[in-house]
Amino acid sequence: MRGGATPRPMLASCSSFLIWAAVTVATLGLLFRPFRIPEYVWALGAALLLPLLGTVPFGTTLHAVAEGRDVYLFLIGMMMLAGLARREGLFDPARSFPGMQAQGGMGGSGQAPVDHRAPHKRQPHAAEWCVGA
Repeated sequence: MRGGATPRPMLASCSSFLIWAAVTVATLGLLFRPFRIPEYVWALGAALLLPLLGTVPFGTTLHAVAEGRDVYLFLIGMMMLAGLARREGLFDPARSFPGMQAQGGMGGSGQAPVDHRAPHKRQPHAAEWCVGA
């Protein structure tokens, strides 16, 4: 090795177990969010824990991060679309088209309920939301 540095010992005997344990803990943390810890903390924690324990070499980790640019851009775009859909009320069952259809099919008026107590605030346009204006 260069500079007389000794390689870190790989935990070959239990590396498979540690990888599966990290994946399991991260997945359960993402699904159930114990202690109200945000999802990204669970994912990043598992991703950082594996190279720090020596189960995955640092070079492999850095290469995988560098190769994932297209995935990161895709996920950023999907999160922007989901945020826009949430702002526009697509996920609100009372305001969405299927919600209105279900309400009308059950003998209701088919109109979305309106809260007259609070004044209506203007929702930003999609372009304003993306730019942050």
